[in-house]
Amino acid sequence: MPGTERPHEEEPAHEDAPAAAPREEAARLEAAREAARRDFAREQAEADRAPSGMQRGYARGRARDEAIRAQLTPLGPDERPLGLILAIVVVLVICGANAILAATEDHFAYAAAFVVGGLALAAGLWQRIYAVVVLVEALLALAIVFAALSLLLAGSLLAAAAALLVIAVSGPVFWLLIRVMARLQVPKQ
Repeated sequence: MPGTERPHEEEPAHEDAPAAAPREEAARLEAAREAARRDFAREQAEADRAPSGMQRGYARGRARDEAIRAQLTPLGPDERPLGLILAIVVVLVICGANAILAATEDHFAYAAAFVVGGLALAAGLWQRIYAVVVLVEALLALAIVFAALSLLLAGSLLAAAAALLVIAVSGPVFWLLIRVMARLQVPKQ
């Protein structure tokens, strides 16, 4: 009956299956890269025939994005890239500093909230929960924007240095987490 194809049954494992798995994975990855290159070349040719420059730019951007996606590999079960580790450290340092500051001002409820929130964010990052990574990305983006705006109102060199420090720390972590988010979205094969 058309349209009701049965999925291929898995073949029994052979003795050389563990050795063949990395080669098959490499072959599959190379085939995906080659397909992305062909698609890029085809879209490039189509874009060159497109009537407007914007359409050509969009086609090139789509082809470039597809080529990059073809090269992404999902995160391993225990893999935690540098961006993720740095984000955990930044979250713990900022929440810890805010908790200490709140406790010295006798605001123990706020201090407890910072501790619990920081630990929850760090645990979510450690577990590589996508929504938590997106939330931390948003918090880093807000920190960068507010630090940049605070440079306008900096009344002293110390305030300007603090704002620049926030930007210098948050910017690279933000950038590194973008690739982590992309790798978290790659389907496992």
